[in-house]
Amino acid sequence: FLPGMALLTLDPRLGIPAAFLCSTVIAQIDPILAAKNIAHERFSPKAGTILRCWSSFDDPITVLFAFYIFLPLFLNEQTSFLSQYFLELFVELLVCVGIATTFRLQKNASIFSSTTIRKLMVIGTCVASGLSGRFLLPASLGLMARPFNSQVKERAVNCIFAFSSFLIGALAVGIPLNWKAGVILGASTYFLAQPAIAALFIQDTKINRLRVMFGHQNGMTAILLTIALELRTGSDQLLAITLPAIIAIAVFYYITNYRIEQTNGT
Repeated sequence: FLPGMALLTLDPRLGIPAAFLCSTVIAQIDPILAAKNIAHERFSPKAGTILRCWSSFDDPITVLFAFYIFLPLFLNEQTSFLSQYFLELFVELLVCVGIATTFRLQKNASIFSSTTIRKLMVIGTCVASGLSGRFLLPASLGLMARPFNSQVKERAVNCIFAFSSFLIGALAVGIPLNWKAGVILGASTYFLAQPAIAALFIQDTKINRLRVMFGHQNGMTAILLTIALELRTGSDQLLAITLPAIIAIAVFYYITNYRIEQTNGT
């Protein structure tokens, strides 16, 4: 809500549907970038768990929110998709509860303790979720089944991170960017939405709260979601806004966290 209002107030030419659709896309935390930041052991176990869970579940909720609430507004569709949104969310949460219950009841069973079985479950779940669009499923499974060692996860994260950086650069060259709207959106998301939520709901030491407050970054999810929405709408203005916002957030993140680490070091 805060990024959408800031974007609409400072650049009213966009209109309400476009402003809130862009702000919904950019308001999530990219789980790959969050994992890369947490891997540097800057976070306490509590702060790392909060950011890891936040980024994992923020993505699927953002996808549901964008397609079932703000996309119909953007397309001026009269039909309400709220009932479908809550139905989809209920089904996703029901599956998550089922997975958690199964692991709780069978945590000592040999079939769930097998690393091979867990790897097959994670890979199979990711493939099934990609085909069905139910992205809360891998998010919940990843909290309980962690069959890959830290080296494998770090290599995978680095590869995806490098590909994300390359894709952002390639897209930035190929389209005209709306830097004004993008910087407004990135700044309002980074300095208003994320810190406000973290300050209200996270109880930890000052340095750990700051790291979570300013641990927001965007990447592949925001790009792919924006492209998917553009294909649905036939519009070419969404990526021109969200891409500069991603770049602005990355710059804000680097500067702010550099200052936090310098202050903490002294």
